[in-house]
Amino acid sequence: MSGTASRVFARLAEAALTLAAAVVAGCVLICAAPGTGMDERELDLRLTEADRDRIRAERDAERRFTVFLPRYLAALARGDLGVSESFNRPVAELLGERFPVTLRTAGGGLAAAWVAAGVLTAAAGRGRRGRWFGYLARAASGSLLCIPAALTGLLLVVWQLPVWLGIAVVVFPKVFGPLDGVLSGAAGSGAVLAARARGASPPAIVFRHMLWPRRRALAALAAVSAPLAIGASVAVEAVTGTPGIGHLAWKATTSRDVVLLVGLTLVLTAVTLAVNTAAEVDG
Repeated sequence: MSGTASRVFARLAEAALTLAAAVVAGCVLICAAPGTGMDERELDLRLTEADRDRIRAERDAERRFTVFLPRYLAALARGDLGVSESFNRPVAELLGERFPVTLRTAGGGLAAAWVAAGVLTAAAGRGRRGRWFGYLARAASGSLLCIPAALTGLLLVVWQLPVWLGIAVVVFPKVFGPLDGVLSGAAGSGAVLAARARGASPPAIVFRHMLWPRRRALAALAAVSAPLAIGASVAVEAVTGTPGIGHLAWKATTSRDVVLLVGLTLVLTAVTLAVNTAAEVDG
């Protein structure tokens, strides 16, 4: 097996083991969480205490880890993430409705954050004036790190701004700092100076001599920033009431819907692992 194939196989195996560990941890949480799987039949006033004990014994037998895990794995193989107790609907159906909304808001915010970080990084590397501009940009980025995502969502509501802008504000400082660190010394590198001496065009200098040699670091930063955008959407969507994955996670938390929380966590874990593995393999 070649070195590249071995590396790809190792990354895929690591991702699969991580996802399997998340599934097992989720099953433990569902089985051990207090009040999970409450049966509505217990609310029937006509039942005796013996009847209620029998219902609880049946539920406890179904929630026993050694029994529940194989059933949950078989359901996952069919794409079944269980039924939400608070919404009384399949978890997969809820995620299918909410995920496109979060993809639009988080994707728009992530793209805006990267564009703003790229523009400011490029401007900060242009001569003495750009150096002072870089100081101001870094100060602004550090200040934005101190603003909680929930406060950003509240300001969006007060000023009636789009949700993607709030996600961009949350993600921008986490992208700008590493991006500035990766590209800070590129403008004065020997390859860039030699390309300028040969009369190469600015776009060719940027892409061929600045971005391409640092593609692995940029790919890793992109892989990290994507989950950050989805994580920012939880607080922003919860405050603004946007019907996305973040708002769904907030509803599941407040209603102690463990099945929905575990299903949501597994989906986000799978997405994060897929993005990170793709970036590592490509790098």
